[in-house]
Amino acid sequence: MADDDKGPDLARGIASADLAEGAMLTGHVGEEEVLLVRNGGTVSALAAHCTHYHGPLAEGLIVGDTIRCPWHHACFSLRNGDALAAPALSPLDCWAVTERDGRIVVGAKKEPSKPKATRLLPSRHADADARHREVARRIRVAHRDRFRCMPLLRRSSARAPPLCRGRSPRPGGLQKRHDRPDESPI
Repeated sequence: MADDDKGPDLARGIASADLAEGAMLTGHVGEEEVLLVRNGGTVSALAAHCTHYHGPLAEGLIVGDTIRCPWHHACFSLRNGDALAAPALSPLDCWAVTERDGRIVVGAKKEPSKPKATRLLPSRHADADARHREVARRIRVAHRDRFRCMPLLRRSSARAPPLCRGRSPRPGGLQKRHDRPDESPI
């Protein structure tokens, strides 16, 4: 692959004027694609693709000191590449950057930061999490109890087919008997 296909060789450096404030530039260091970002006067060098589904971060958004993937909105820190929001769970690789004498040069790859024992997203939705757990519990109970009542339904089906209430064009909202979930009820 030619250098033009992968962008400039960032290990050799680029002119500082080529990277405006809030701009992104994709290049390479060795065989790896690297994204340069100037934000708040500092220049960061990160892996050019999201760790979730390899989305192109150069097409993403810079929001504060984070970058967002354009495909599934994974959020990464520009300072250290940490994954801040799902669906990405792994951090981005980062490189050391020096800017002097009007040139930006990308150096060696930094060691990845140690994973934190905290959740990725802040727990500002504690009530929603509790409601979600309660709904999931009710679904599990209903699924379990469905098997307890099946013999009763089978015995009663000899006398009359069981009817279910629900949305139906029939009067009274009654539907046809339907005990096969993979087939249409109508």
